[in-house]
Amino acid sequence: MGLSLYDFLFWLQFGSRKPDPTDPTLPKRRDIVLVDGDLDAESACRNFLGKTQTEAESFFGDYSPGSVDDLAWMGPVAFCFYVESAIRYVQSEKARDDSDFVAFLASTLEIRLKDDSPEKLSLAAGKIAAACRYVVDNWPKFEDGAEAYGDVRARYVELERRFDEIFRSTGIG
Repeated sequence: MGLSLYDFLFWLQFGSRKPDPTDPTLPKRRDIVLVDGDLDAESACRNFLGKTQTEAESFFGDYSPGSVDDLAWMGPVAFCFYVESAIRYVQSEKARDDSDFVAFLASTLEIRLKDDSPEKLSLAAGKIAAACRYVVDNWPKFEDGAEAYGDVRARYVELERRFDEIFRSTGIG
């Protein structure tokens, strides 16, 4: 007997592992979608709801660079959780020459700085600052093709400064 349409769509979204809705470590729908009807947040929810950080890291690599855009539309709790997966992807060998992802991530981080309060970003600020330093220090890994996006390395220098400032002022993350 074959899979029902529901089970097939579920398998496409989550693979063989069904998310545990009682798992307190995973962001809930309300953490991803802050306003019902927000189509961008709903798309992020379809892509990330129920994913562990390891699964999200694979998703970032498999659907680069467009997958990073979802981080811009999530609520701050989900963003602070899933940005760690984006960071792990950037630090992996799989991200070598993925200048598109690195440039898109810089844009997403700039959006979050503009739209979110430092308190909302504080849980991940230290890790984001360290990731920005990683990009700057390992720029040759990403520079192939990056010139299409302007001076991305300089943007990461500024992002590191701003996230480090949040980290030092809040002492969290």
